[in-house]
Amino acid sequence: MTKRKLKINDVGLMSTFRVVFSAMILFVFAALVPSFSENNGNEIKPDEMLVQAIKQEYNAFDTALAGKDLVKIMDYYHKDYLNDGRTKGDDEKSFKSLFDIAESVRVSRNIESIEISGDKIIVTDSGQINAVIKGSGKEVVSKWEKCVMVIIKTEDGHKAYGNQEKLGPVEKEDKANTSN
Repeated sequence: MTKRKLKINDVGLMSTFRVVFSAMILFVFAALVPSFSENNGNEIKPDEMLVQAIKQEYNAFDTALAGKDLVKIMDYYHKDYLNDGRTKGDDEKSFKSLFDIAESVRVSRNIESIEISGDKIIVTDSGQINAVIKGSGKEVVSKWEKCVMVIIKTEDGHKAYGNQEKLGPVEKEDKANTSN
């Protein structure tokens, strides 16, 4: 059976993949409490340690995503998460839907920047998600560029907080166009 790559035009499925991407960012912050260690006799700065931790957690996220571990993924969300109008509950439903239809999921990404400001971490990255649909062998691909995720420090560790925007980019544009 040969796999065909499809473009996603379905808004619902596209939202599901956007959610998966958002969760990728979330997953990287489980072990982000910096501590100093030796590296060939040189002390590593906390910011460098954070970048290293983020890269290591992406590998762990890939494992959880491939294993369709919804509980582990949702643990990285703050209870007040809001990102372009989507809540933690919305994303959980989307992940469940994706896991129900996907035979396998892969993620590739490039972290473009990490900004640290007090208890906030702002990560910008680009990449893609590939999912093979059960029973069909068809591969669905969703790409993103320069996606920004805000992470905050809580008592339970770092959690994804989102951008706290009630409307996504498409809704904002539609609303602006209808108010003329």
